[in-house]
Amino acid sequence: MAPGPSPFRLGALRGLAAERGWSVVRWITADDNHRARAKYDQVATRTMWVTYDMAPGRG
Repeated sequence: MAPGPSPFRLGALRGLAAERGWSVVRWITADDNHRARAKYDQVATRTMWVTYDMAPGRG
């Protein structure tokens, strides 16, 4: 699958989710990925979640 959003890929994913009875499809994208986010804004609801990464090991 090539990178980047497309109506075909997002539609296929939505169909797969419906077939499998999933209640939601969730993904993460970069804040500065404006092209993808513009597409995602058309097909999904942006949430208020913020993600964090923590390196393993001792703090």
